[in-house]
Amino acid sequence: MTDTPPIDVLIGGGSYAGLALALALSHQSGGELSVTVAAPDFPSLDPSAGPVRATALSRASLAFLRHVELWEQKSPFAQPVASIELTDSDLGDVIRPPRLTYDLALSEAALPRMVILENRHLGAALHHAARAAPGVTLREGTAIAAFSSSPTNAVAVPGDGSKLTARLLVAADGGRSVIRAAANIPVHERPYDQSGIITIVELAHPHHGRAIQHFLPAGPFAVLPMTGNRICITWSESALEAKRITSLDAKAFRREIEVRLGHDFGPLQSLSPPQSWPLTFAVARTLISNRLALIGDAAHTVHPIAGQGLNLALRDVAALSDCIVDTARLGLDIGAMDTLQRYERWRRFDNLASATGFDALNRLFSLSSTLARSARTAALGIVDQLPGLKSLLIDEASGAIGDRPRLLR
Repeated sequence: MTDTPPIDVLIGGGSYAGLALALALSHQSGGELSVTVAAPDFPSLDPSAGPVRATALSRASLAFLRHVELWEQKSPFAQPVASIELTDSDLGDVIRPPRLTYDLALSEAALPRMVILENRHLGAALHHAARAAPGVTLREGTAIAAFSSSPTNAVAVPGDGSKLTARLLVAADGGRSVIRAAANIPVHERPYDQSGIITIVELAHPHHGRAIQHFLPAGPFAVLPMTGNRICITWSESALEAKRITSLDAKAFRREIEVRLGHDFGPLQSLSPPQSWPLTFAVARTLISNRLALIGDAAHTVHPIAGQGLNLALRDVAALSDCIVDTARLGLDIGAMDTLQRYERWRRFDNLASATGFDALNRLFSLSSTLARSARTAALGIVDQLPGLKSLLIDEASGAIGDRPRLLR
């Protein structure tokens, strides 16, 4: 006997990927699939209470939000990116000329190619929508500690000792996925000995939607435009240096920002206290097991050099939702291996190529020799002179290339 009747899809993990999958399944099935999201906690329903962090969302991700009826309500809080500049320089360089530029040509007739949206607004919107979505049940305070599977069902055991039986279990419980470990899925993992640092800066002058990626020897330093004439600064440092920087007082931390930011944005009005987290490369050897699928950070943890972590997670979500709903409409078993293998074929190459590509970029731009910098400068200059190639690269980053799931079109 189990404590609850069998459900169609049980999602372990209540952050963005888990909630997005619940919404996708509800939207695409018209609420006919029973979906339960079990998590220790969910994003705050009050966007003013969430952590001050921001994420770059591609056009494909915006299409997803529009399909699940969240884009219109959140678009006022999203800052479209008008241009992107890439530089390659030393920390002490006074002038950092752009080596590669992108004009994203904002258009009122279509979704922007890229926006910057605060995590707290996105998290609150996903949580609100999931609470009201037909067929979706949220179980807060419920962390899946173990599970077993049979030819017909997955049985998950939360920490309280109850049991949840589902036709399909989805691991969306992050980079340290307990569910993935319980399934004995091996992970190719390597710590970077780098930490990410993030802060929000209020400017005295308009930023005009301009994004900049400074490639510095310690790691990439990204400037992302936000609404309200603010910018989100995210950069990588060695773990030891990041610890030093985040322990500085407000005045000393401002000096660290000013040295890296330069004078492009004028005087800084205010800075939020820095937050830091360790960076890791991790890719699961498989995305599926018996009655189990992995999405988001449970499947792959990528370097933030290109800001694509959440966009990759939403590609996982949209592809898995298509596979599940298509199978359900045929009256077949949504947790069968045929369904799961279709999902893995769809997502495996993109996830692996993206993770290894971002890793290679980080390694390449961390080389500080004169020869390496000259080669990078020449390569970026060539790309900058080839509009067709630049368009192809930005389309790839926007998720506009390849066999796209319906929710990303």
